[in-house]
Amino acid sequence: MPEIENRLEKIEEKIDMIVETMGRMAVQKEQISAMQNNLANMSQRMDRFRADITTLQLWQASCPRVSLNEVDKAMQSSIRDIWVALLTIGATLVTVFIWHIFSTSPK
Repeated sequence: MPEIENRLEKIEEKIDMIVETMGRMAVQKEQISAMQNNLANMSQRMDRFRADITTLQLWQASCPRVSLNEVDKAMQSSIRDIWVALLTIGATLVTVFIWHIFSTSPK
């Protein structure tokens, strides 16, 4: 009899180990399922980003670079003309100021 009880105890221990292992497997299955959901969500987000990038690339490819370069050159020319005008006005003001100082000095 003790031999049968020993065997039954060993069988019960093994069954307990199997139950414990199955519990761990269930937890791991849930973790894997959650990771798969996260991966699917990230894939969807990346697909949306790819679509946005593709749209931007198409818009950039259709951008009229020649006319933008012409506008840039025209703006640079206008800015240069404004600087020349400002320098001329500044030089004139300095000249008038100096002339005023020397013409109104006491004799």
